[in-house]
Amino acid sequence: MPRRYIHPKSLTKRINREYLLVARRYGVKIMINVYGEKRIKKKRYLDASVSVDTDEDMLKILKKVGIKFSKKEERGLFSPPVLAHLLREEGIEEIPIGISKKKDRILRIPWPSRILTDSPWIATILSLFSTSVVWIDYLGLPDYTLEIFEEAEGFPVELIPTGAREDLARVIAKKTIGMRYVSEISRFLREGSKGLEEDEEIAMIGPEQSALSELVIWKILSFKEKPSSNKLYIDITGASKFSFMIAGTAALLSNIDTIILSAPHYDKDLEPLIRERNGVVYVLPDIPEEEELPFNTIISDRKGMITYRTRINGYNIYYTEEYISIINLIKEAIRG
Repeated sequence: MPRRYIHPKSLTKRINREYLLVARRYGVKIMINVYGEKRIKKKRYLDASVSVDTDEDMLKILKKVGIKFSKKEERGLFSPPVLAHLLREEGIEEIPIGISKKKDRILRIPWPSRILTDSPWIATILSLFSTSVVWIDYLGLPDYTLEIFEEAEGFPVELIPTGAREDLARVIAKKTIGMRYVSEISRFLREGSKGLEEDEEIAMIGPEQSALSELVIWKILSFKEKPSSNKLYIDITGASKFSFMIAGTAALLSNIDTIILSAPHYDKDLEPLIRERNGVVYVLPDIPEEEELPFNTIISDRKGMITYRTRINGYNIYYTEEYISIINLIKEAIRG
């Protein structure tokens, strides 16, 4: 397939970018090369070129709608939102979550991906598009889980692959009794509690049991058989921040499709695991304004804003637009 470079001026029009995103669904490959960064009057621009690989028939269609192409590379200075717009919908599915503020477009987000939001309803909507889900709730949001979730007492250790249990053991050891006890805690996680849950008043014996005592007594981890439901809700409100971090770690190490974490704070200890996988939704009452957070999309229902984020050649690229959520549309309809 021939490669053609897009004239930078063609990409300043939003409608042309939308045409390209539609064309991508039919096999057009969009490539972006970033060569550097410049600031003009305190505004940030990226020195870049945008090209497509496609057949001649699709090129003719794109030319007819007003997009100009060249055989030679056409570099230009692009604002980051323009480039982010071309990349924002790269996902297995595109889930509709609302409409544009002008009410002229349906807005979708790529899924599965990594989502940060202040709306529990966004997490609930995304859970409907997932085969298996675990919701670790440190905020107290049972009303948002609908009837599709089964409440579980603790995260089932059986959902964690055997090899990943050692990773969990390392985290527990590091935060409690020291790394020299990793093998003992790992063995304990592999073999199960062996009656540890029979009586919460029984004193724990041994350093590995001491490290796990809070997690078992507060029902953060469970050594019982795997629940029959593939959508679990685990309420750990009232437990310690340490317990939330361990529950989140256990969930992120599992093979569950979607992990929902709701908490009053952002736990940086979970960040490395969040970066390694898709299918994560983190619900926070207040979204931190940090640039290096590991999320592809940030959805603020309170501000009515969606921010799409990506990186190209080491450069952070983002695209923000105003929106009205599906839930707010329903509320408007009810009010009449």
